[in-house]
Amino acid sequence: MKKYLSCLILLFSFSVFANDSYRVFASNTSFLKINDVRYVRSNSVFYDISSTGGTSFEIAYSYPNITYLVILIKDKNNLYLKEASETIILPRTYGDEAANTLNLSVNSALLANLNFSNVSVNSLFKNINLNLSEGEEGKAVINIDKAFLYHNPNEKNKTKMYLIAGDLVSIIEYRSSWLLIDYKRQNGVNIRKWIKIDSIL
Repeated sequence: MKKYLSCLILLFSFSVFANDSYRVFASNTSFLKINDVRYVRSNSVFYDISSTGGTSFEIAYSYPNITYLVILIKDKNNLYLKEASETIILPRTYGDEAANTLNLSVNSALLANLNFSNVSVNSLFKNINLNLSEGEEGKAVINIDKAFLYHNPNEKNKTKMYLIAGDLVSIIEYRSSWLLIDYKRQNGVNIRKWIKIDSIL
């Protein structure tokens, strides 16, 4: 019974009903890995599949602090990716200015060239594929003792400046696990630098 359940979870199969029978038009055996199945069975990961009218499908795949959402569109005999997003739940903070989540989207140009049958969660949601979702620029709170600032999003461009836990920043851009932020000093001067995304998690 356990083997049957695992196979059911790992195989995503979409079919249409025509001429008194079902015909599979798209399937994927690599979207989830076997480790993900173990997590699902231990109740730390949840997933859901829903359909709207038979031509649009949503797959939601949630860890305790992150949710992946993939929207699929049926076109003739294929299933294509319309949208793919990743929502990160941020730590609870004081005040109402900071956001509760950070929403990232997979580059739409990349999605246009993908067929659902040969993608996986890991390949789709690589850091390099993600951008801030449209209109997502918001505020977040530094959540580590020292968050060093960088001129550019790489280790070689580290400055001597840093922010401390509780500092409020404005998020401008996301790039491969780095955030471009604005920070307003007490003297009113703005600093625009890069920080690691871990600084707000």
